[in-house]
Amino acid sequence: MMKVVRSVLWTAGVILAGYFVAWTFGLVVVGPLVLFFLATGRIRIKGYWNLVRAALRGRVIILLNHPTLFFETFVIGGLLFPWYLIFPQCFVWSLPDKRLLDDWKMPAWIRVLLRCIQLDRSRRIANGRGGVDTAEVLKMGWVVVGHPEMGRTLGEANRHRVPLQHDGRVMQKIASKLTLVADKAEAAILPGWVDVPYREPVPIMESFRRMFGRENQKYWPIVFSFSHPAYRPGRPFRLDSENDRLQHEIFSA
Repeated sequence: MMKVVRSVLWTAGVILAGYFVAWTFGLVVVGPLVLFFLATGRIRIKGYWNLVRAALRGRVIILLNHPTLFFETFVIGGLLFPWYLIFPQCFVWSLPDKRLLDDWKMPAWIRVLLRCIQLDRSRRIANGRGGVDTAEVLKMGWVVVGHPEMGRTLGEANRHRVPLQHDGRVMQKIASKLTLVADKAEAAILPGWVDVPYREPVPIMESFRRMFGRENQKYWPIVFSFSHPAYRPGRPFRLDSENDRLQHEIFSA
C-alpha cells in the first residue's frame, strides 16, 4: 500500500514540477529560442510528426547519435514546444553523465526539476542503477532521450574508438544496453539523427555561439531527422541483433 502511495505522490510531484519548469523556463526561454532557430533556418526537422506522435503516445525512448553536448541534449526537448505545455510526458527525461553534472556543480534539486536520470559510466553498479531507473520511468509512460554511443561521437569518452561511417554519416558502434532497457520496460524506440556541420567536439557555449552571426552561417543548419516511426524490440530479445538494428535505424533516420 505504501509503495502505491509513494508512486502516486512521486508521479504527482514530477508532473507539477514539470509544469512549473515548462511554463516558466520552457515558455519564456527554450520555446522562443527554438522557434527562432526554426524560423531562420538554423534548425530543420525531418519527420516531425513521428517525433510528436511518439511523445504523445509515451513510454518511448528516443535514441540519437551524439555529436555535441548542446543540440541533442538540450535543444531536443525544445522541439516538443508547445506540446510540453499541455502534455506532461512531452517534457522529456535525459540521461546525462553524473560526472558532467558534478563538473557543472548543478544542485541536486535542479537535476530533479530538469528530469535528469544520472548515469555514472565510471562505476558499473551506479550505471546499472541508472538503467533500472530509466526502465521504471519508461514503464510509467514517460519519454526518455538517450545516446547509445556511450559518450560524444568524437569526444573524450570515445577517443580510442574508431567510428563507423555510412553514407557520409559518422557514429560509434553501439554497444550499450539501452535497447535492453527498452525491452524490459516494454517501451518503443524512436531512432533519430542529428546532423551538425562540424565534427570536432566543442563546448556547449561554443555550439550556442555558433548559432548567431553571419560569420557562423557555415555551421547551419542543424538537422534533426526522425524519418522512421518508433518500433519495439523483437522477441526473443537479443542484445547484439537489437543494437545492430538500432545502428541501422539511426544511420538511416
